[in-house]
Amino acid sequence: MTNDEAPDSAASGTSGAPLYRADTEHDRRVRADLAVVAAAIGTTVDALLDKINEALATGQSVSIPVPAARESRQRPTVVQVRPADDKWGVTTAVGGSPAAQPRPCGGARPAAEDEPCPWRRDAPPGHFPAEAYRYSATTSHPGASRAFACHSSTPERPKLCAGWLLRDGRHNSRIQQRIDSGDLTLPELPQGIELYADYREMAIANGVAADDPALEPEMVPLTDSCAAPLPPDRPEAEQ
Repeated sequence: MTNDEAPDSAASGTSGAPLYRADTEHDRRVRADLAVVAAAIGTTVDALLDKINEALATGQSVSIPVPAARESRQRPTVVQVRPADDKWGVTTAVGGSPAAQPRPCGGARPAAEDEPCPWRRDAPPGHFPAEAYRYSATTSHPGASRAFACHSSTPERPKLCAGWLLRDGRHNSRIQQRIDSGDLTLPELPQGIELYADYREMAIANGVAADDPALEPEMVPLTDSCAAPLPPDRPEAEQ
């Protein structure tokens, strides 16, 4: 779930209150990640927060374009942030060649800092909003050029989702080339852990309608980017 995109606590405030402005660990991390975006596009964190809160209040997504960036293997550039609810969203970035998580994260009752990988069958359904799965569906379409990043990594240092690599990474030719060349190591699947068969099954289990157009394969190549289920502080990665 792009980025997205997962944080370890709920977003700040009560219903109607501005998001990500509280003095909590979660909101401080969100603001730190937004500072990277703000620096890339020449604005301020407050301006981005206003834009995100306005989008959430009106039920719209927010796109944050950036000038053509120099691609860097070390530091991806965030090009889009799409809120999925008041806590989670999907962040898209370009550049870099992220490593993969060694194994799927979390479990049925994960610690606060180790949310469950959405690809695990024992992950609680609905932990991430259905909208995040809709945004990230293109990472698993045949011929995809985007990759699904781990929700517990960050936009500055994304890691590829282990569950995605083990199930749908084969759809991405660049990822397959990295595996074949030895540049990327496939994660392990510990004994006793079961993953969903594919993205469609996982998304439906988490609230996406079976006939949702977002789950239908696109017939045109996707552009390079990085995304994942996340609030701007924990991505998913498409690359």
